[in-house]
Amino acid sequence: MSLYYQLVEKDEGISPDEHITKELLRQDINSLLESLKPTQREVLILRFG
Repeated sequence: MSLYYQLVEKDEGISPDEHITKELLRQDINSLLESLKPTQREVLILRFG
């Protein structure tokens, strides 16, 4: 068992696949937010966190 798998399993309680999926989704959302105008981006961040 890899060290990465052990850390993810211990810290998150989720599988490595789920962890990677969440991280990629976070990166995609940040990329999309960067493409918006500052006002639009701020509204979404304030609304959804």
